[in-house]
Parts: sequence; structure tokens; C-alpha cells
Amino acid sequence: MRPIYHEAKTISDLPKTGNGGLWYDKFCNTWLDQCRSFGDDGKKDWIVAMAKRQVGTPALLRETHLRRQGLINAASGILMSMKTSSVFVSGLGRSHPVENGFSWHQTLGCPYLPGSSVKGVVRAWAFGELEEAKDMTQIFRIFGTRGENSNEGKHVGSVIFLDALPTETINLKAEILTPHYGPWYQNSNTPPGDWHKPIPIFFLAVKSGQSFDFGIMPANPSDEQDKADCRTVCDWLVQALEYSGVGAKTAIGFGRFDKLPESVFTEKEEIWAKATLSWDRGKQALTVTSDKGKAVKQLQEDKTLIPLELHGQLFVKSKQITAKVTVSRQGNLIRIEKVDQT
Repeated sequence: MRPIYHEAKTISDLPKTGNGGLWYDKFCNTWLDQCRSFGDDGKKDWIVAMAKRQVGTPALLRETHLRRQGLINAASGILMSMKTSSVFVSGLGRSHPVENGFSWHQTLGCPYLPGSSVKGVVRAWAFGELEEAKDMTQIFRIFGTRGENSNEGKHVGSVIFLDALPTETINLKAEILTPHYGPWYQNSNTPPGDWHKPIPIFFLAVKSGQSFDFGIMPANPSDEQDKADCRTVCDWLVQALEYSGVGAKTAIGFGRFDKLPESVFTEKEEIWAKATLSWDRGKQALTVTSDKGKAVKQLQEDKTLIPLELHGQLFVKSKQITAKVTVSRQGNLIRIEKVDQT
């Protein structure tokens, strides 16, 4: 990682629909003149500034969720929603100018947990659960083996672990770690002592109360044993995330999750009996506002959603009209589904 070019400093802030990961990794702007160092507060200032933003684009997260949901359903898999019950952080060891990295999804620009990490924490939990039984057959079947401690040779597991992705925009926070015995950590010949100067180290983390979707699929959707293994893995996953945690700093309580009763993307239908409709001719966008003040704006290239009898007033004269509107709600996302004349 290197400081950004001088010309790039004209980009003063993360665009509203920008990629948070790209911004954090590439557009650090708290270097001192001539890009020699951060100074005393440059690293802290960059992390604190980043923590004030929400990251992730709602429409893109929704589209990704729907694609994954279709894939998982087609493969007879399981999709579970979990919410962080404590601070969560992953990727601290990644290279970064501020010396503390962070795991960003490349295309979504938001925090995520790689499927390999999900598999690792569940596998570790399963080993602990089944250790007394000394029967590793189930673990080798589910997670695969490299030929070690098994007579079955090398083979892949019966369960596929997908990346854990956020279901809505993510709130971040700045966390702090304060090593007290820096000289001792760097040189074992220097004994630790209270006279050493503590050195605060800031790093980026995900706040508690953020929702993520975890996807599990059978390697062979037509195999009933693989499907049963998926159900077993889901039980292990919930227990591992609730009691063991995942990501960095789990020993001090980071990375705990609670299971939600349903996905935040579970679609719910609402009917706005006396909604107000307005048309933006320039942006070709339809805005619908309920009698309780809820509003949704939607690009409307296909005008067949609107009854023909209302076209003149709405599209030609650009007047506000009242109609009965059916909308679908998925988390914080609302979509217009149907418009009926009152």
C-alpha cells in the first residue's frame, strides 16, 4: 500500500454509492506533507472518519441477496439470518497503510465473512462437540479430509459454505487496543513493567446489531445425506456464532452473533389505500407516498403498472393523483408492485 497521488486528493469524501472497501484501502488522505508518515493522529483520524459512514448500497445488497436466495433454494440449501450481538471485526492482518486491515467484499464494498472462515469456525466447534465420542467419521464426511487421520483418502466435504454477507447497510465504529508493554513484545530480553508507555492502536470494526445472511448448500442436492448434513451444520453454526464467535478478537468477546427468526429480506406485502402518486418527467421516476408519510421512489420505464385511466393526469399533466397501491417490503427496501384506481 502507498499514499494516494496528489491529484486524487481532490476526491474529498466517499460518494454516496461508492465502494467503501475501495475508499478505505486506496484513498487514505491523512498522510503528512510529502507523504512521509501519518504523524501522531493520522491513522486514528482516518479510521474515525471511516467509522462515521454507513457502507453498502441497499439496492445492490438486495439484488445480491435475491440471487443467492435463488441459488440456495435451487440447491436445496439453507439461508439463515444472524445479527451481531457484539462488535465484529475480520481481516486485521491484511496489509494497509494504517497497519490494521479490514475484510471488504470486493464488489459490494462492505464488510463480510469469507465462506472459508465460516467453515473453519464451524469445523472447530464440531471437533470440540464430538471430541469425547472420538468418532470423526461425521466430521470427515461433512468437512472433507486431506487424507490425514482417515482411511478414506482425500475428498471434499458434503456441505458448501457461502460467504456471510450483510443484508443492509452496515454501521462501523472505531475500536482501540492499548498494548502496555511494547518494548517487551518487541524484545523478550526487556522485562514488562508499569513504567512503559501505553500505545493506543485504533482499528475499524462492525457495530453490534448488524444483520448478515449465512448460506449453506449440500454438495450434491440430490443426496439426502448431504441435505441432512446441512441441517446438522446449521445447528453447529448457530452454536459456534453464539458461544465461540468468529473473526478477530473472539477471546475478548468480539464476533458473537444471534439467530434471527427470519431473514430481514422476507417479503411482506402492504396496501396503501389512499396513496399519493407524483411523476418526475425528467428523471422518469414515480414517487408514491402513503397517508402515513411513508414514501418510495422508483424508476418506472414500464408505465403499464399504472392503470390506463390515470395516465393522462399523471404522465401528461404531471398532476398528483390518489390511488390504492400495493407495495412489497423487504427490510428497509420498499417496492411498488401494483396500482389500482380508487
